[in-house]
Amino acid sequence: MSQDKIIIFCGPSGAGKTTIMRKFCEKYGDDYAKCVSCTTRPKREGEEDKVDYYFLTRDEFEEKIKRGEFIEYNKFENEYYGTLYSELEKYYMKKNCVLIVDPFSICRVRELDFFKAKNTKTFFLDADDKVLASRLKKRGESEENINRKLLRAKEERRSAPCCDYVVFVEGLDEVVDKIFMVLNRR
Repeated sequence: MSQDKIIIFCGPSGAGKTTIMRKFCEKYGDDYAKCVSCTTRPKREGEEDKVDYYFLTRDEFEEKIKRGEFIEYNKFENEYYGTLYSELEKYYMKKNCVLIVDPFSICRVRELDFFKAKNTKTFFLDADDKVLASRLKKRGESEENINRKLLRAKEERRSAPCCDYVVFVEGLDEVVDKIFMVLNRR
């Protein structure tokens, strides 16, 4: 397998982006590397720094913004999320890279010269609102946060046409295998 692909997942909160990325890289890790994003939000139970996210202080994140270190970043519910160029560059020449990008950034990211020149495939991962709400509830989100994220999901879905593929997430293994098959079509 050639190591020249960049795979980008985006979609609303609760769609399973992080879980799918983790499972995909576990299953196909010889060829795919997970690029870890940054955030200023607190760690959730079971998350590890430098594995799930780079957990940064607001000052650290804002300093990286000033230095132009992010491919993309956004602020959501007063917390920053973003993807560092250095994280992508760390793996690109060795493996295919898998990363998560905010849905509000995906159209702009696809237009960056860096991604235009690479074999980039984008997937909008989604689920119906009942499934999203259920997953968010399992994370311990309040009803207020769930409702706010479901409203945001309606806006985020407007970016789906910017992606190469839209995938509705039902069974985890099926979605992971479907993505792999799409990436390896000749």
